[in-house]
Amino acid sequence: MRIAIRFEGASVILVEERRKFNNPKVWHDVPVAKFTYVKSIDLWRLFCMLRDLAWHGYAPLPQSKDLGTLVEAVEKDPTAIFWG
Repeated sequence: MRIAIRFEGASVILVEERRKFNNPKVWHDVPVAKFTYVKSIDLWRLFCMLRDLAWHGYAPLPQSKDLGTLVEAVEKDPTAIFWG
């Protein structure tokens, strides 16, 4: 497993890169968290991907002016929503 980031517009997506079960030479991305900067209000928003494979605001800490605070929330993951 590897950890990587992807950029999509004003968003940074944290992903786990995992080898495919039936073909270990091939890697695929498993989304972990999405951080989106909202320039109009100068805030970062944090999203998690749920079972419906859609991004949802992370209720315990949906936004912050400090990106590091949101990254720390993902690292600690007190709700086990990001790292299972």
